[in-house]
Amino acid sequence: MFFDHFEYYDVQATRRESKAEGKAEDILSILEDLGRVPDNLRTRILEEQDLDLLTTWVKGSARAASVEEFIMKYLPELKES
Repeated sequence: MFFDHFEYYDVQATRRESKAEGKAEDILSILEDLGRVPDNLRTRILEEQDLDLLTTWVKGSARAASVEEFIMKYLPELKES
C-alpha cells in the first residue's frame, strides 16, 4: 500500500540528460567566445541528447576558429543564407 502511488524514476536517464545538458552548455560557452551564436544553432545544440555527438562537438568547438567554421564542419544544414 505504501508504494501504490510511487512513480518510476529512471536515475540513469536523468544522469544522461544532465550530462547532455552540461556538454551542450560547454559547447555554447566555447562558441560564445568566438562570436554570436545564432538561435537555430543554440536550439540544435541544446536539443541534442547523443553524448558521443556532443563530445565530438565539444572538441570541434574548441578547435574552431569561428562560429561559422564550426557550423560549416559539423552542422552545415544550419548555415545562414
